[in-house]
Amino acid sequence: MRLLLLSGLLLAVGSGAATAEPSKVYSFVPDAPAVNLSWLKAGMEKAFGEAGFPVLFQPFARLKDFDRELKSAPPDLAILPGWYLDRPQQEPALRPLLRASRRGETVYRKVLIAAQDRPPGQPGQRACTVALTPGGSEVTELVAGLSVDGRPLEELRPSLVTVPKDSDALFAVTLGQVDLALVSEDNLTWLLGVNPRLAARVQRLASSPPLPLPVLCAVAGRLAPEQQARLADILSRMHDAPWRQPFVEGLQIDDWQKILP
Repeated sequence: MRLLLLSGLLLAVGSGAATAEPSKVYSFVPDAPAVNLSWLKAGMEKAFGEAGFPVLFQPFARLKDFDRELKSAPPDLAILPGWYLDRPQQEPALRPLLRASRRGETVYRKVLIAAQDRPPGQPGQRACTVALTPGGSEVTELVAGLSVDGRPLEELRPSLVTVPKDSDALFAVTLGQVDLALVSEDNLTWLLGVNPRLAARVQRLASSPPLPLPVLCAVAGRLAPEQQARLADILSRMHDAPWRQPFVEGLQIDDWQKILP
């Protein structure tokens, strides 16, 4: 009888281990190049799985959708811009684990662009429209600090137009829907490489100060500390891992650096 009970217990433990649910990961990275979220979801789930940390990965294109799901159906982990952590009364609480890295740097830059045939307006004219991805109060301060032809952009009375992705901002400025666009420098290079004809239609006006790359956070009360530490160890060694390609192509992240407590 004791042998039968022990066998049953071992079977139950083995069954529980085999059916353990993958961790749930949300992602909101507006300055990432990926626009096909189904492709990104499949690629990231494959990458995490090959790394030995199975997940259900859900990327979001719009801030309001990310906000809603983060509160109503919290994940275990979230990849998000650094400015998101500066918002007041953040719920649920988020604990930063890792900072994204790209070519050895944990920062990136944005560039202000205009159409070649439509230079920025003059002071006193109508408000100048600027297309850009969400950025919290940080992006407002960023725009205020930029200069065009030696004069503050504020003189053009910028009116900010939020778009989901940098590709939307680029096409908006080339089509004349907005006066200016503020886009990630890496994304601009990539987009002009995909569509070289656009290169002759835009001009670069200014470059931003360095901005922090995204962070990976643990959501309070969801994932055991041991699992958080295990994931941090896995991702902090990603730079030469064979499974890292979806991170590189979809999020422009080629490594992660641990954030000290």
